[in-house]
Amino acid sequence: MPRDDYFRIVYKILDYLYAILKEGKVADTETLRNITDINEAYWRYVIEEMSKSDLIQGLTITRAWGGEYVYFDTDSIKITPIGIEYLQENHMMKKVYRAVKGVTDIVPKVF
Repeated sequence: MPRDDYFRIVYKILDYLYAILKEGKVADTETLRNITDINEAYWRYVIEEMSKSDLIQGLTITRAWGGEYVYFDTDSIKITPIGIEYLQENHMMKKVYRAVKGVTDIVPKVF
């Protein structure tokens, strides 16, 4: 999976937010931005879509006429229970994938 794949980026962001939630810390905007290593426009798109999907909360976006960003704040961003569930389901899918891949590596292909 490419490093800039949408689902990989979502997983990395949620993983970070869940880890700091459990530590009782708040998100560091700089760290949040840097863990993805993608361009600014794509990063904003991902974060905004995560907010619309209720995976995260606390995102503040203010736009001017024409849709340009005037203010984009992630200082109070947090993972939601839906985001935690998404993260856990993704983790389970990885386990299933590894198990199935292991079986396909052992069992010869019939076709």
